[in-house]
Amino acid sequence: MLKSILRIIFYFFLIIFIFILSLYSSFLLPYPFENINLVIIFLIILLGLYGSGNIVWGAFLFGVLMDLYSELYFGIFIFSLTISFLLVYWLYYEFFTNKSVWALATMVALEVIFFRIFYIFFIVFNGTKIKLTFLFYFGWELLFTTITAFLLYFLLNKFFTKFKILK
Repeated sequence: MLKSILRIIFYFFLIIFIFILSLYSSFLLPYPFENINLVIIFLIILLGLYGSGNIVWGAFLFGVLMDLYSELYFGIFIFSLTISFLLVYWLYYEFFTNKSVWALATMVALEVIFFRIFYIFFIVFNGTKIKLTFLFYFGWELLFTTITAFLLYFLLNKFFTKFKILK
């Protein structure tokens, strides 16, 4: 009982830490690298590591934190991130059943694409106009988030036995 409560508290503070790290990295990194989405990387690596459905709850909590710091309507990040992680979680169990680096990179790319599709849909649905420069930012986010997750998971796979591919 106490062990599960401590685990929940640990993950709660880890979510807050990753969110703060994501905020600071978007302000401190130069132009194309500022679009790395650390939230998606963290959640996808946790999905690859544990394969638990609790990842959707983590996406929901990250969505709440993102909505609190956004100037957009409340709920856009919650719904976009949660629905996109539901789709990726389903794809993880139906198609990407192995823990390979390539499956993780594909899941990250699909997650960014799904997240931004739902994000754009909810923005347009609320009457906000999108600029063409958003598509450039989304393209950089797709590229750099996928590359960063690929490299991070590759390094974790080489150095930690928990990440090893099951054969």
